[in-house]
This record gives sequence, C-alpha cells and structure tokens, in this order.
Amino acid sequence: MSKICPYCGGELLTGYIQSRDGVCWSEKKKLVSALPGLAKDELYLPDGHIGKEVTALNCPKCRVILINYEDYPYDHPIFHKNDKA
Repeated sequence: MSKICPYCGGELLTGYIQSRDGVCWSEKKKLVSALPGLAKDELYLPDGHIGKEVTALNCPKCRVILINYEDYPYDHPIFHKNDKA
C-alpha cells in the first residue's frame, strides 16, 4: 500500500490497530458476535483471531486511518456478497 495519503497527498505513518477482542467491520451498526467469524456479514481482522494487531496507516493531517487487508490469506463470504450465481 502506498504511504501517500489519498486525500491530501501527505505522508502516512505506519502503525497498528490493536484490540484484545479483535477488529470487526460490518455495513451496519450492531452488536458484535461473541465468537468471531460466525456472522457472515462481519469481517474480522486479522482473520478472526482474538488479541491480534492489524497494520494500519495514519494521516495525522486528515485524521484518517487506512487498513489494507489484501494480504490476509482467507476467503470470507463478505467478499462474494455481490457475486452472481
């Protein structure tokens, strides 16, 4: 991932998002599953493991944090949400 902010063109600082309970993304605001990976509309990084870190890039000027998860080696139903049968 480029270390240039896509919003302002400034330098991004590399760091980590860390959480005892993991990092979860979902389209809607809701209660997060107690067991990572059970809900098909939630994406846990990294790969549903608890107490891990995710590499992230921070732009202090824009106050934006970017996470690139293309290197996480798993297939998740959320990636196929719009696939046609």
